[in-house]
Amino acid sequence: MGGIAGSFGNRDDDRRRAGLDRAIRAIAHRGPGAAGSYHDGRLALGVVGRPFTDPVRGRQPMRTPDRRFVLGFNGEVFNAGALRAELAAEGCRFDTAGDTEVLLWALARWGVRDTLRRVNGQYAFAFYDRERGELTLARDPFGERQLYYSRRGGALYFASEIKGVLGFPEVPRELSASRVLAASRFWAAIPGETSFEHVDSLPSGHVLTVREDNTELRKHFHGFDAIGSPPADPPADYDEAKARLRATLTEAVRTRIGNPGTDDGVGVLVSGGLDSAVIASIVRELRGGALRTFSIRLADRRVDESHHQQVVVSALGSEHSSITVSEKDIRDSFADAVHRCEVPLFRAAPIGYALLARHATEHGMRLMVSGGGADELFLGYDITKEAVVAQEFLRSGSLDGAAGELDRVLHDIRATDSTSSPDIVRFHRDRLGSSPFGVHLRRFESEPVAGLLAGDVRAADVDRRLLDWVHGQVPDFDRWDLVRRAQWLDIHTLFIGYGMTCQGDRPAAGSTLQSRYPFLDPALVAFATSLPREWALRGAQEKRVLRDAFADVLPEEVVRRPKFGLRVPGAGALLPGAGDWVDDLLSSAPDSSSILDRVGVKALLDKVGTFENGHVPYPYSHSYLQVLSILLLEERFVRDYRVPDVDPGLDRRLEEEVR
Repeated sequence: MGGIAGSFGNRDDDRRRAGLDRAIRAIAHRGPGAAGSYHDGRLALGVVGRPFTDPVRGRQPMRTPDRRFVLGFNGEVFNAGALRAELAAEGCRFDTAGDTEVLLWALARWGVRDTLRRVNGQYAFAFYDRERGELTLARDPFGERQLYYSRRGGALYFASEIKGVLGFPEVPRELSASRVLAASRFWAAIPGETSFEHVDSLPSGHVLTVREDNTELRKHFHGFDAIGSPPADPPADYDEAKARLRATLTEAVRTRIGNPGTDDGVGVLVSGGLDSAVIASIVRELRGGALRTFSIRLADRRVDESHHQQVVVSALGSEHSSITVSEKDIRDSFADAVHRCEVPLFRAAPIGYALLARHATEHGMRLMVSGGGADELFLGYDITKEAVVAQEFLRSGSLDGAAGELDRVLHDIRATDSTSSPDIVRFHRDRLGSSPFGVHLRRFESEPVAGLLAGDVRAADVDRRLLDWVHGQVPDFDRWDLVRRAQWLDIHTLFIGYGMTCQGDRPAAGSTLQSRYPFLDPALVAFATSLPREWALRGAQEKRVLRDAFADVLPEEVVRRPKFGLRVPGAGALLPGAGDWVDDLLSSAPDSSSILDRVGVKALLDKVGTFENGHVPYPYSHSYLQVLSILLLEERFVRDYRVPDVDPGLDRRLEEEVR
């Protein structure tokens, strides 16, 4: 884990240095005990954390020998070996064994556009060309690493986390009611936004180029825009598709875990579902039978998946370890989770992943490989099944019989959403044609957070902003069919905006653990999204081709098990009445909130109090967690924001040379 922070265009030398020191301390938890900085007349750049490879010689920021190019890099380049060989053949000389120097030379030699076409990795970086006075910020295609920025007074301030941007005194600390509404309604901020008025995010797969006279944002990854398009080299039939999928995914795992060692700290997160079991089986094969697995267990047996986890573990013969997440864990850790994620949380799953990351680190893990991304690629969620049913019945000219079909195919959603199939059909009959959002409109409209916010904030306005962004990415989005729209929106909102941040990057921040997602390999993504839809989803069975491709190495119980998402305790674990921080927060903070409506919040709290045994149903469970999150965000980032008084281990040697 690591992070970057910096400012560009701030000419006040003393303020520039002091601001960078604050920003570095604000994100020092991402790489405790190691940091470096670079300064010149335009740029102040800091990097925290030690490189994953060559941690001694690969310290950052790093620059070319002629001092023209400077790089601050957070992430990993998985194909660094191949790129190194190409660059060496062109005459580049390397002083380290790490991927940072490879990326630096690639950017210096090939330019940003060509380099990003060649790189296979997870990254956010700042690349500076001193000669041209040009700063480039870039983020990987799938949002595995984040980057935030703010434009103030002719200068740009940026960091790997929002708290780093807010560490610069020039950036105002203020939540935006409209942006909070968007993040709550869509379960993630609109790409390019955050919940803060003066802080933006660099969208995944984008590059921001900054010069003194202008700023340009452009897209560098277009892979998801081709969902459903036929590949240049399509498989001859279903059997060939299975074989190629297995080979492509195996290679994706290989590039992410490296060569096997005797005890090299590679673990696999086993959820009990298909995706992680597939990854675990590949790691086991590549490691000659050696396998270490980790899992999250839940005290609530109704949603605990430990039986299914044990089926996978027993079949693969792994050395296994697990943690059990209780309601006490949720209550003790929720405020910290909001601080880490910097968003209004609608579920408490990030706490489970954070506890597991700490547990795995204590057990010597340096890499944790998971099945993240498979549901998005192979239509694993009920939202796409809902889209298929709606689309097929609408094509027939009637929704008669659609409720029965929904009863047959929906599974995972039933654990949280009690909306009956006839009610789902009625909603789509009345509203489906009114919005390009398609079946996602029902999900968006289910969130009642608009009534909890003060001022003139309207769902129609945030819907328009999201649609403006969507149309800027895919001009013909409205002409796509319902299933394609559902898949694309899910990837760009919930998965990238929430999953990669709150369940991916942030849980491991502060540890030495690195997350790996083989399903997000560019070659695998291109192949999976080009396959015929019925090979991924047929009736009630999602991820069909993935199941069949690995049916010979996994237990039948795992191969045929329907999708079931992680459900850690939520609102029921955070109800008032225990005389602790929850009561303190709810007793005073709503009255002092700048964006919450006191009457609306009181009505929600009264409603939540009517449910028996602490079982708060959806959507009230979401709204309650979002209210707690908003109050915590205001408390920790607006009214009482404190930069930690820590020693980040700052190496100023490069700064002193430039001074």
